[in-house]
Amino acid sequence: MLEMTVKKFFLITLFLSCNFIGDNKRSSPELKYAGAEPAFDFSKDQVWANVKQPLSLLDLRGKVVLLHFWKYTSINCIHTLAELKRLENKWKKELVVIGIHSPKFPTEKNSDSLKAAIFRNEINHPVLNDVDFTYLRQYNISSWPSFVLIDPRGVVFGVQVGEGIYEGFDKIISEMSLEFKQAGLMNLSPIPKLEFKNNNSSDSILSFPGKLIVNDKGTELFVSDTNHNRVLRIDTKTKKILDIIGGSDIGFKDGKFLEAKLHHPQGLALDKDYLYIADFDNHSIRVANLKTKTVKTLAGSGEQARSFNVPGRGKEVKFNSPWDIAYNKNKLYITMRGSHQIWTLDLETLEAEVYAGQGSENLFDGKLEIASLAQPTGITKDSVKLYFVDSETSAIRRVGTKSAPLVKTLLGKGLLEFGDIDGLSTTARLQYPMGISYSSGKLYIADTMNHKIKQLDLEKSEITTLAGTGKIGAVNSNLSDSSFFEPTSVAAFEHLVYVADTNNHTIRVIDTLTGTVSNFEFE
Repeated sequence: MLEMTVKKFFLITLFLSCNFIGDNKRSSPELKYAGAEPAFDFSKDQVWANVKQPLSLLDLRGKVVLLHFWKYTSINCIHTLAELKRLENKWKKELVVIGIHSPKFPTEKNSDSLKAAIFRNEINHPVLNDVDFTYLRQYNISSWPSFVLIDPRGVVFGVQVGEGIYEGFDKIISEMSLEFKQAGLMNLSPIPKLEFKNNNSSDSILSFPGKLIVNDKGTELFVSDTNHNRVLRIDTKTKKILDIIGGSDIGFKDGKFLEAKLHHPQGLALDKDYLYIADFDNHSIRVANLKTKTVKTLAGSGEQARSFNVPGRGKEVKFNSPWDIAYNKNKLYITMRGSHQIWTLDLETLEAEVYAGQGSENLFDGKLEIASLAQPTGITKDSVKLYFVDSETSAIRRVGTKSAPLVKTLLGKGLLEFGDIDGLSTTARLQYPMGISYSSGKLYIADTMNHKIKQLDLEKSEITTLAGTGKIGAVNSNLSDSSFFEPTSVAAFEHLVYVADTNNHTIRVIDTLTGTVSNFEFE
Protein backbone atom coordinates (compact mmCIF):
# COMPACT_ATOMS: atom_id res chain seq x y z
CA MET A 1 0.00 0.00 0.00
CA LEU A 2 1.26 3.50 -0.82
CA GLU A 3 2.30 5.37 2.32
CA MET A 4 1.14 8.90 2.95
CA THR A 5 4.32 10.87 3.55
CA VAL A 6 7.52 11.45 1.62
CA LYS A 7 9.54 10.03 4.50
CA LYS A 8 7.75 6.70 4.24
CA PHE A 9 8.33 6.47 0.51
CA PHE A 10 11.28 4.70 -1.03
CA LEU A 11 13.17 7.88 -2.01
CA ILE A 12 14.73 8.06 -5.43
CA THR A 13 18.44 8.09 -6.14
CA LEU A 14 18.68 10.37 -9.16
CA PHE A 15 21.69 10.01 -11.42
CA LEU A 16 22.92 10.57 -14.99
CA SER A 17 23.01 14.11 -16.33
CA CYS A 18 19.69 15.36 -17.64
CA ASN A 19 17.70 18.57 -17.99
CA PHE A 20 15.72 19.17 -14.81
CA ILE A 21 12.21 20.61 -14.89
CA GLY A 22 10.85 22.05 -11.67
CA ASP A 23 12.12 24.04 -8.71
CA ASN A 24 15.74 23.24 -7.89
CA LYS A 25 15.23 23.31 -4.12
CA ARG A 26 13.63 21.26 -1.41
CA SER A 27 9.91 21.10 -0.72
CA SER A 28 8.22 24.35 0.17
CA PRO A 29 7.43 24.26 3.89
CA GLU A 30 3.89 25.50 3.29
CA LEU A 31 3.12 22.63 0.88
CA LYS A 32 2.83 19.28 2.65
CA TYR A 33 2.45 17.40 -0.64
CA ALA A 34 5.24 19.10 -2.56
CA GLY A 35 7.98 16.93 -4.01
CA ALA A 36 11.60 16.74 -2.90
CA GLU A 37 13.68 16.30 -6.07
CA PRO A 38 13.33 17.79 -9.58
CA ALA A 39 12.03 15.33 -12.18
CA PHE A 40 13.89 14.40 -15.35
CA ASP A 41 12.44 15.79 -18.55
CA PHE A 42 11.64 13.66 -21.58
CA SER A 43 13.94 13.55 -24.59
CA LYS A 44 12.46 14.94 -27.80
CA ASP A 45 13.70 12.02 -29.94
CA GLN A 46 11.85 9.29 -28.04
CA VAL A 47 9.03 7.34 -29.73
CA TRP A 48 5.61 8.18 -28.28
CA ALA A 49 2.10 6.81 -28.65
CA ASN A 50 -1.22 8.54 -27.94
CA VAL A 51 0.24 12.03 -28.46
CA LYS A 52 0.23 14.55 -31.31
CA GLN A 53 3.75 15.66 -30.43
CA PRO A 54 6.38 14.51 -27.93
CA LEU A 55 5.71 15.79 -24.44
CA SER A 56 7.81 17.86 -22.09
CA LEU A 57 7.23 18.22 -18.37
CA LEU A 58 6.60 21.88 -19.11
CA ASP A 59 3.52 20.76 -21.06
CA LEU A 60 2.32 19.02 -17.89
CA ARG A 61 2.95 21.88 -15.46
CA GLY A 62 -0.02 22.23 -13.13
CA LYS A 63 -0.93 18.52 -13.37
CA VAL A 64 -0.26 15.67 -11.00
CA VAL A 65 1.86 13.32 -13.15
CA LEU A 66 2.14 9.58 -12.55
CA LEU A 67 4.87 7.73 -14.46
CA HIS A 68 4.09 4.05 -14.96
CA PHE A 69 7.19 1.92 -15.64
CA TRP A 70 5.92 -1.25 -17.32
CA LYS A 71 6.40 -3.84 -20.03
CA TYR A 72 3.52 -5.39 -21.91
CA THR A 73 4.54 -9.01 -21.31
CA SER A 74 4.35 -8.61 -17.52
CA ILE A 75 1.11 -9.82 -15.94
CA ASN A 76 1.78 -7.62 -12.90
CA CYS A 77 1.91 -4.58 -15.18
CA ILE A 78 -1.28 -5.66 -16.92
CA HIS A 79 -3.01 -5.86 -13.54
CA THR A 80 -2.08 -2.27 -12.70
CA LEU A 81 -3.57 -0.93 -15.94
CA ALA A 82 -7.06 -1.41 -14.51
CA GLU A 83 -6.09 0.48 -11.37
CA LEU A 84 -4.62 3.31 -13.45
CA LYS A 85 -7.80 3.52 -15.50
CA ARG A 86 -9.83 4.00 -12.31
CA LEU A 87 -7.53 6.82 -11.25
CA GLU A 88 -7.68 8.46 -14.69
CA ASN A 89 -11.47 8.31 -14.75
CA LYS A 90 -11.76 9.83 -11.29
CA TRP A 91 -9.12 12.55 -11.68
CA LYS A 92 -9.68 13.52 -15.32
CA LYS A 93 -8.68 17.17 -14.89
CA GLU A 94 -5.98 16.81 -12.27
CA LEU A 95 -4.01 13.72 -13.30
CA VAL A 96 -1.93 12.72 -16.32
CA VAL A 97 -0.58 9.17 -16.47
CA ILE A 98 2.51 8.60 -18.63
CA GLY A 99 3.44 5.03 -19.49
CA ILE A 100 7.20 4.47 -19.64
CA HIS A 101 7.49 1.20 -21.54
CA SER A 102 10.74 -0.54 -20.62
CA PRO A 103 10.97 -3.72 -22.71
CA LYS A 104 12.74 -6.92 -21.74
CA PHE A 105 12.29 -8.89 -24.98
CA PRO A 106 13.57 -7.64 -28.37
CA THR A 107 10.09 -7.79 -29.93
CA GLU A 108 8.74 -5.51 -27.19
CA LYS A 109 11.05 -2.77 -28.46
CA ASN A 110 9.30 -2.73 -31.83
CA SER A 111 6.97 0.26 -32.11
CA ASP A 112 4.34 -1.73 -34.06
CA SER A 113 4.31 -4.39 -31.35
CA LEU A 114 3.97 -1.76 -28.63
CA LYS A 115 1.18 -0.02 -30.54
CA ALA A 116 -0.71 -3.31 -30.80
CA ALA A 117 -0.21 -3.89 -27.06
CA ILE A 118 -1.59 -0.43 -26.32
CA PHE A 119 -4.72 -1.19 -28.37
CA ARG A 120 -5.03 -4.71 -26.94
CA ASN A 121 -4.84 -3.44 -23.37
CA GLU A 122 -7.10 -0.48 -24.17
CA ILE A 123 -4.64 2.11 -22.86
CA ASN A 124 -5.76 5.69 -23.37
CA HIS A 125 -2.86 7.63 -21.89
CA PRO A 126 0.48 8.66 -23.46
CA VAL A 127 3.15 5.96 -23.68
CA LEU A 128 6.87 6.49 -24.26
CA ASN A 129 8.94 3.56 -25.56
CA ASP A 130 12.07 3.59 -23.39
CA VAL A 131 13.95 1.02 -25.46
CA ASP A 132 17.37 1.99 -24.08
CA PHE A 133 16.21 2.08 -20.43
CA THR A 134 17.16 5.78 -20.22
CA TYR A 135 14.39 6.71 -17.79
CA LEU A 136 14.54 3.38 -15.99
CA ARG A 137 18.15 4.18 -15.06
CA GLN A 138 17.54 7.84 -14.31
CA TYR A 139 14.88 7.00 -11.77
CA ASN A 140 16.78 3.94 -10.48
CA ILE A 141 13.86 1.62 -11.25
CA SER A 142 14.66 -2.06 -10.79
CA SER A 143 11.34 -3.89 -11.19
CA TRP A 144 8.07 -3.86 -13.11
CA PRO A 145 5.65 -2.28 -12.41
CA SER A 146 7.00 0.82 -10.68
CA PHE A 147 5.49 4.28 -10.33
CA VAL A 148 6.95 7.77 -9.93
CA LEU A 149 4.61 10.49 -8.65
CA ILE A 150 5.43 14.05 -9.73
CA ASP A 151 3.76 17.11 -8.20
CA PRO A 152 2.22 19.97 -10.30
CA ARG A 153 5.52 21.92 -10.23
CA GLY A 154 7.40 19.06 -11.91
CA VAL A 155 9.05 17.82 -8.72
CA VAL A 156 9.23 14.15 -7.71
CA PHE A 157 7.16 13.23 -4.66
CA GLY A 158 8.07 9.54 -4.41
CA VAL A 159 8.19 6.04 -5.86
CA GLN A 160 5.92 3.03 -5.42
CA VAL A 161 6.62 -0.55 -6.58
CA GLY A 162 4.16 -3.35 -7.31
CA GLU A 163 0.42 -3.88 -7.59
CA GLY A 164 -2.42 -2.68 -5.36
CA ILE A 165 -1.79 1.02 -5.97
CA TYR A 166 -5.28 2.50 -6.34
CA GLU A 167 -6.24 3.41 -2.78
CA GLY A 168 -2.89 4.91 -1.84
CA PHE A 169 -2.53 7.02 -4.98
CA ASP A 170 -6.18 8.04 -4.86
CA LYS A 171 -5.74 9.54 -1.40
CA ILE A 172 -2.48 11.29 -2.23
CA ILE A 173 -3.78 12.71 -5.53
CA SER A 174 -6.87 13.99 -3.71
CA GLU A 175 -4.88 15.81 -1.03
CA MET A 176 -2.09 16.95 -3.36
CA SER A 177 -4.47 18.43 -5.94
CA LEU A 178 -6.52 20.18 -3.23
CA GLU A 179 -3.39 21.70 -1.71
CA PHE A 180 -2.04 22.89 -5.06
CA LYS A 181 -5.46 24.25 -6.10
CA GLN A 182 -5.56 26.36 -2.96
CA ALA A 183 -2.06 27.61 -3.81
CA GLY A 184 -3.18 28.50 -7.35
CA LEU A 185 -0.73 26.05 -8.92
CA MET A 186 -3.10 23.57 -10.60
CA ASN A 187 -3.97 23.53 -14.30
CA LEU A 188 -7.35 21.89 -14.95
CA SER A 189 -7.36 22.50 -18.71
CA PRO A 190 -6.83 19.69 -21.25
CA ILE A 191 -3.30 19.07 -22.55
CA PRO A 192 -3.32 20.03 -26.28
CA LYS A 193 -0.63 17.55 -27.31
CA LEU A 194 -2.57 14.48 -26.16
CA GLU A 195 -4.31 12.46 -28.86
CA PHE A 196 -5.91 9.19 -27.89
CA LYS A 197 -6.35 6.71 -30.73
CA ASN A 198 -7.40 3.70 -28.71
CA ASN A 199 -9.16 1.82 -31.47
CA ASN A 200 -8.69 -1.17 -33.68
CA SER A 201 -8.68 -0.22 -37.36
CA SER A 202 -8.92 -3.84 -38.51
CA ASP A 203 -12.03 -4.80 -40.50
CA SER A 204 -11.84 -8.38 -39.16
CA ILE A 205 -14.78 -9.76 -37.19
CA LEU A 206 -12.21 -10.70 -34.53
CA SER A 207 -10.38 -8.41 -32.13
CA PHE A 208 -7.13 -9.79 -30.72
CA PRO A 209 -8.23 -13.44 -30.63
CA GLY A 210 -6.60 -15.19 -27.67
CA LYS A 211 -7.03 -18.94 -27.25
CA LEU A 212 -8.61 -21.51 -29.55
CA ILE A 213 -9.36 -25.23 -29.49
CA VAL A 214 -10.81 -27.78 -31.92
CA ASN A 215 -13.13 -30.62 -30.92
CA ASP A 216 -12.00 -34.25 -31.07
CA LYS A 217 -13.64 -34.77 -34.46
CA GLY A 218 -12.15 -31.68 -36.01
CA THR A 219 -15.61 -30.42 -36.99
CA GLU A 220 -15.85 -27.42 -34.67
CA LEU A 221 -13.48 -24.64 -33.74
CA PHE A 222 -13.87 -22.54 -30.61
CA VAL A 223 -12.17 -19.13 -30.49
CA SER A 224 -11.84 -16.60 -27.68
CA ASP A 225 -12.58 -13.32 -29.45
CA THR A 226 -10.90 -11.68 -26.52
CA ASN A 227 -11.30 -7.94 -27.05
CA HIS A 228 -14.89 -8.43 -28.17
CA ASN A 229 -15.48 -10.19 -24.84
CA ARG A 230 -17.01 -13.28 -26.40
CA VAL A 231 -16.31 -16.83 -27.56
CA LEU A 232 -17.21 -18.09 -31.04
CA ARG A 233 -18.24 -21.63 -31.97
CA ILE A 234 -17.51 -22.27 -35.64
CA ASP A 235 -18.14 -25.10 -38.10
CA THR A 236 -14.76 -25.90 -39.65
CA LYS A 237 -16.26 -27.09 -42.95
CA THR A 238 -18.92 -24.49 -43.70
CA LYS A 239 -16.96 -21.74 -41.84
CA LYS A 240 -20.23 -20.59 -40.31
CA ILE A 241 -20.48 -19.20 -36.79
CA LEU A 242 -22.78 -21.55 -34.91
CA ASP A 243 -22.87 -19.74 -31.56
CA ILE A 244 -21.75 -16.45 -30.08
CA ILE A 245 -21.14 -16.78 -26.36
CA GLY A 246 -21.18 -13.44 -24.56
CA GLY A 247 -22.37 -9.98 -25.45
CA SER A 248 -19.93 -7.37 -26.74
CA ASP A 249 -19.96 -5.36 -23.52
CA ILE A 250 -17.57 -6.03 -20.65
CA GLY A 251 -19.27 -7.56 -17.62
CA PHE A 252 -19.65 -10.48 -15.24
CA LYS A 253 -23.08 -11.97 -15.79
CA ASP A 254 -24.53 -15.45 -16.27
CA GLY A 255 -27.48 -16.32 -18.50
CA LYS A 256 -28.32 -17.03 -22.13
CA PHE A 257 -25.41 -16.85 -24.56
CA LEU A 258 -26.05 -13.31 -25.80
CA GLU A 259 -27.12 -12.05 -22.38
CA ALA A 260 -24.07 -13.37 -20.56
CA LYS A 261 -21.10 -11.06 -20.11
CA LEU A 262 -17.40 -11.92 -20.14
CA HIS A 263 -14.28 -9.81 -19.67
CA HIS A 264 -11.40 -10.62 -22.01
CA PRO A 265 -11.87 -14.42 -22.10
CA GLN A 266 -8.82 -16.55 -22.86
CA GLY A 267 -8.37 -20.31 -22.37
CA LEU A 268 -10.91 -22.92 -23.46
CA ALA A 269 -11.48 -26.61 -22.74
CA LEU A 270 -14.20 -28.90 -24.07
CA ASP A 271 -15.90 -31.94 -22.56
CA LYS A 272 -18.86 -33.16 -24.61
CA ASP A 273 -21.45 -30.36 -24.49
CA TYR A 274 -19.61 -28.28 -21.91
CA LEU A 275 -17.21 -25.55 -22.94
CA TYR A 276 -15.06 -24.27 -20.08
CA ILE A 277 -13.81 -20.70 -20.30
CA ALA A 278 -10.97 -18.96 -18.46
CA ASP A 279 -12.56 -15.54 -18.02
CA PHE A 280 -9.28 -13.73 -17.53
CA ASP A 281 -10.24 -10.25 -16.33
CA ASN A 282 -13.11 -11.60 -14.24
CA HIS A 283 -10.62 -13.96 -12.56
CA SER A 284 -13.12 -16.79 -12.90
CA ILE A 285 -13.94 -20.06 -14.65
CA ARG A 286 -17.19 -20.07 -16.59
CA VAL A 287 -18.97 -22.92 -18.37
CA ALA A 288 -21.07 -22.66 -21.53
CA ASN A 289 -23.68 -25.39 -21.96
CA LEU A 290 -23.83 -25.94 -25.70
CA LYS A 291 -27.25 -27.63 -25.46
CA THR A 292 -29.11 -25.14 -23.26
CA LYS A 293 -27.16 -22.17 -24.67
CA THR A 294 -26.44 -20.77 -21.22
CA VAL A 295 -23.37 -19.54 -19.35
CA LYS A 296 -22.75 -20.24 -15.67
CA THR A 297 -19.95 -19.23 -13.32
CA LEU A 298 -18.30 -22.28 -11.78
CA ALA A 299 -15.56 -20.74 -9.68
CA GLY A 300 -14.11 -17.34 -8.94
CA SER A 301 -15.55 -14.37 -7.08
CA GLY A 302 -14.84 -11.92 -9.89
CA GLU A 303 -12.07 -10.27 -7.88
CA GLN A 304 -8.33 -10.82 -8.21
CA ALA A 305 -6.73 -12.82 -5.41
CA ARG A 306 -4.32 -10.70 -3.37
CA SER A 307 -3.08 -13.64 -1.26
CA PHE A 308 -1.23 -16.75 -2.42
CA ASN A 309 -2.22 -20.38 -2.03
CA VAL A 310 -5.69 -19.85 -0.61
CA PRO A 311 -7.96 -22.73 -1.73
CA GLY A 312 -11.71 -22.36 -1.89
CA ARG A 313 -14.94 -23.57 -3.35
CA GLY A 314 -17.03 -22.29 -6.23
CA LYS A 315 -17.70 -18.57 -6.31
CA GLU A 316 -16.03 -18.06 -2.95
CA VAL A 317 -12.51 -18.78 -4.18
CA LYS A 318 -10.37 -15.98 -5.60
CA PHE A 319 -8.18 -16.58 -8.64
CA ASN A 320 -5.28 -14.55 -10.02
CA SER A 321 -5.58 -14.23 -13.81
CA PRO A 322 -6.59 -17.70 -15.05
CA TRP A 323 -5.26 -17.89 -18.61
CA ASP A 324 -5.63 -21.38 -20.06
CA ILE A 325 -7.36 -24.67 -19.21
CA ALA A 326 -6.88 -28.39 -19.81
CA TYR A 327 -9.64 -30.92 -19.02
CA ASN A 328 -8.74 -34.32 -17.63
CA LYS A 329 -11.02 -36.82 -15.82
CA ASN A 330 -13.52 -34.37 -14.38
CA LYS A 331 -10.85 -31.90 -13.37
CA LEU A 332 -9.73 -28.65 -14.89
CA TYR A 333 -6.04 -27.78 -14.81
CA ILE A 334 -5.74 -24.00 -14.92
CA THR A 335 -2.66 -21.92 -15.69
CA MET A 336 -2.83 -19.13 -13.13
CA ARG A 337 -0.67 -16.58 -14.88
CA GLY A 338 -0.90 -13.99 -12.11
CA SER A 339 0.37 -16.27 -9.33
CA HIS A 340 2.81 -18.34 -11.45
CA GLN A 341 1.05 -21.60 -10.68
CA ILE A 342 -1.20 -24.34 -12.03
CA TRP A 343 -4.44 -24.85 -10.12
CA THR A 344 -7.06 -27.59 -10.25
CA LEU A 345 -10.83 -27.27 -10.13
CA ASP A 346 -12.79 -30.40 -9.23
CA LEU A 347 -15.93 -30.28 -11.36
CA GLU A 348 -17.94 -32.39 -8.90
CA THR A 349 -17.15 -30.54 -5.67
CA LEU A 350 -16.04 -27.21 -7.22
CA GLU A 351 -13.08 -27.26 -4.86
CA ALA A 352 -10.15 -25.25 -6.25
CA GLU A 353 -6.56 -25.47 -5.04
CA VAL A 354 -2.93 -25.12 -6.09
CA TYR A 355 -1.62 -28.08 -8.07
CA ALA A 356 1.92 -27.01 -9.04
CA GLY A 357 4.15 -24.06 -8.22
CA GLN A 358 4.96 -22.38 -4.93
CA GLY A 359 4.24 -18.89 -6.29
CA SER A 360 7.62 -17.33 -7.00
CA GLU A 361 8.40 -16.34 -10.59
CA ASN A 362 11.32 -18.50 -11.66
CA LEU A 363 12.40 -21.73 -13.36
CA PHE A 364 12.87 -24.48 -10.80
CA ASP A 365 11.96 -28.14 -11.29
CA GLY A 366 11.01 -30.80 -8.79
CA LYS A 367 8.07 -31.75 -6.62
CA LEU A 368 4.84 -29.86 -7.20
CA GLU A 369 4.97 -27.91 -3.95
CA ILE A 370 8.54 -26.62 -4.42
CA ALA A 371 8.67 -26.05 -8.19
CA SER A 372 8.73 -22.46 -9.49
CA LEU A 373 6.86 -21.37 -12.61
CA ALA A 374 6.93 -18.07 -14.50
CA GLN A 375 3.71 -16.79 -16.05
CA PRO A 376 2.30 -20.07 -17.43
CA THR A 377 0.02 -19.10 -20.32
CA GLY A 378 -0.72 -22.24 -22.34
CA ILE A 379 -1.46 -25.83 -21.36
CA THR A 380 -2.22 -29.09 -23.18
CA LYS A 381 -2.13 -32.82 -22.40
CA ASP A 382 -1.58 -36.30 -23.72
CA SER A 383 -2.95 -39.39 -21.96
CA VAL A 384 -0.77 -39.08 -18.84
CA LYS A 385 1.05 -35.75 -18.82
CA LEU A 386 0.36 -32.04 -18.89
CA TYR A 387 2.57 -29.78 -21.01
CA PHE A 388 2.65 -26.04 -20.49
CA VAL A 389 4.54 -22.93 -21.57
CA ASP A 390 6.20 -20.69 -19.04
CA SER A 391 6.23 -17.46 -21.00
CA GLU A 392 8.53 -15.33 -18.86
CA THR A 393 11.29 -17.97 -18.95
CA SER A 394 10.56 -18.89 -22.60
CA ALA A 395 10.29 -22.50 -21.45
CA ILE A 396 8.36 -25.66 -22.29
CA ARG A 397 7.63 -27.77 -19.22
CA ARG A 398 5.68 -30.87 -18.26
CA VAL A 399 4.07 -32.40 -15.18
CA GLY A 400 2.48 -35.79 -14.63
CA THR A 401 -1.12 -36.26 -13.54
CA LYS A 402 -0.63 -39.62 -11.82
CA SER A 403 1.20 -40.67 -8.64
CA ALA A 404 4.33 -38.75 -7.55
CA PRO A 405 4.17 -36.09 -10.30
CA LEU A 406 7.13 -33.81 -10.85
CA VAL A 407 7.63 -30.59 -12.80
CA LYS A 408 10.32 -30.98 -15.45
CA THR A 409 11.66 -28.47 -17.96
CA LEU A 410 11.94 -29.75 -21.54
CA LEU A 411 13.28 -26.53 -23.06
CA GLY A 412 14.42 -23.27 -21.48
CA LYS A 413 17.04 -22.12 -19.00
CA GLY A 414 15.74 -19.16 -17.00
CA LEU A 415 14.34 -15.65 -16.81
CA LEU A 416 17.09 -14.10 -18.92
CA GLU A 417 17.54 -16.92 -21.44
CA PHE A 418 15.60 -16.53 -24.70
CA GLY A 419 16.16 -16.42 -28.45
CA ASP A 420 15.21 -18.07 -31.73
CA ILE A 421 17.24 -21.27 -32.00
CA ASP A 422 16.02 -24.61 -33.38
CA GLY A 423 17.63 -27.95 -32.64
CA LEU A 424 17.92 -30.23 -29.64
CA SER A 425 15.89 -29.03 -26.69
CA THR A 426 19.01 -28.62 -24.56
CA THR A 427 20.28 -25.80 -26.77
CA ALA A 428 17.08 -24.56 -28.48
CA ARG A 429 15.59 -21.20 -27.49
CA LEU A 430 12.17 -19.54 -27.78
CA GLN A 431 11.05 -15.97 -27.13
CA TYR A 432 8.02 -15.61 -24.87
CA PRO A 433 5.85 -18.49 -26.20
CA MET A 434 2.18 -18.36 -25.18
CA GLY A 435 0.40 -21.29 -26.85
CA ILE A 436 0.83 -25.08 -26.96
CA SER A 437 -1.07 -28.06 -28.38
CA TYR A 438 -0.29 -31.78 -28.28
CA SER A 439 -0.88 -34.11 -31.22
CA SER A 440 0.63 -37.50 -32.14
CA GLY A 441 3.86 -37.24 -30.17
CA LYS A 442 4.52 -33.60 -31.02
CA LEU A 443 3.99 -30.31 -29.27
CA TYR A 444 2.94 -27.41 -31.49
CA ILE A 445 4.04 -24.09 -30.02
CA ALA A 446 3.03 -20.51 -30.65
CA ASP A 447 6.46 -18.89 -30.32
CA THR A 448 4.81 -15.54 -29.82
CA MET A 449 7.64 -13.03 -29.74
CA ASN A 450 9.46 -14.78 -32.57
CA HIS A 451 6.28 -14.60 -34.72
CA LYS A 452 6.62 -18.30 -35.53
CA ILE A 453 4.90 -21.64 -35.05
CA LYS A 454 7.27 -24.37 -33.93
CA GLN A 455 7.02 -28.09 -33.25
CA LEU A 456 8.79 -30.14 -30.61
CA ASP A 457 9.25 -33.83 -31.36
CA LEU A 458 9.01 -35.42 -27.91
CA GLU A 459 10.74 -38.63 -28.94
CA LYS A 460 13.72 -36.87 -30.53
CA SER A 461 13.71 -33.93 -28.07
CA GLU A 462 14.18 -31.68 -31.07
CA ILE A 463 12.41 -28.45 -31.99
CA THR A 464 11.99 -27.07 -35.51
CA THR A 465 10.23 -24.11 -37.09
CA LEU A 466 7.01 -25.20 -38.75
CA ALA A 467 5.93 -21.85 -40.19
CA GLY A 468 6.94 -18.20 -40.15
CA THR A 469 9.93 -16.15 -41.24
CA GLY A 470 10.27 -14.44 -37.87
CA LYS A 471 9.37 -11.06 -39.36
CA ILE A 472 6.11 -9.32 -38.48
CA GLY A 473 3.56 -9.81 -41.25
CA ALA A 474 0.43 -11.57 -42.48
CA VAL A 475 1.76 -13.44 -45.51
CA ASN A 476 -0.06 -16.56 -46.68
CA SER A 477 2.37 -18.71 -48.62
CA ASN A 478 4.40 -21.84 -48.18
CA LEU A 479 5.48 -22.63 -44.64
CA SER A 480 8.93 -21.03 -44.81
CA ASP A 481 7.74 -17.77 -46.43
CA SER A 482 4.64 -17.20 -44.29
CA SER A 483 4.52 -14.56 -41.55
CA PHE A 484 2.58 -13.86 -38.35
CA PHE A 485 2.23 -11.09 -35.78
CA GLU A 486 2.51 -12.36 -32.21
CA PRO A 487 0.48 -15.58 -32.47
CA THR A 488 -0.67 -16.64 -29.00
CA SER A 489 -2.44 -19.97 -29.46
CA VAL A 490 -2.40 -23.14 -31.56
CA ALA A 491 -4.76 -26.11 -31.90
CA ALA A 492 -3.57 -29.18 -33.81
CA PHE A 493 -5.86 -31.73 -35.45
CA GLU A 494 -4.46 -34.35 -37.82
CA HIS A 495 -2.65 -32.47 -40.59
CA LEU A 496 -4.10 -29.06 -39.70
CA VAL A 497 -2.79 -26.56 -37.16
CA TYR A 498 -5.11 -23.66 -36.32
CA VAL A 499 -3.37 -20.49 -35.16
CA ALA A 500 -4.72 -17.47 -33.30
CA ASP A 501 -2.69 -14.79 -35.08
CA THR A 502 -3.54 -12.31 -32.38
CA ASN A 503 -2.20 -8.96 -33.57
CA ASN A 504 -3.45 -9.65 -37.10
CA HIS A 505 -6.97 -10.28 -35.69
CA THR A 506 -7.08 -13.47 -37.73
CA ILE A 507 -7.27 -17.25 -37.49
CA ARG A 508 -4.66 -18.90 -39.73
CA VAL A 509 -4.54 -22.51 -40.86
CA ILE A 510 -1.32 -24.44 -41.40
CA ASP A 511 -1.75 -27.47 -43.64
CA THR A 512 1.20 -29.79 -43.09
CA LEU A 513 0.23 -31.96 -46.08
CA THR A 514 0.26 -29.17 -48.64
CA GLY A 515 2.89 -27.11 -46.79
CA THR A 516 0.81 -23.94 -46.95
CA VAL A 517 -0.60 -21.26 -44.64
CA SER A 518 -3.99 -19.64 -45.29
CA ASN A 519 -6.59 -17.51 -43.54
CA PHE A 520 -9.62 -19.15 -42.00
CA GLU A 521 -12.29 -17.24 -43.90
CA PHE A 522 -15.52 -16.94 -41.93
CA GLU A 523 -18.78 -17.43 -43.80
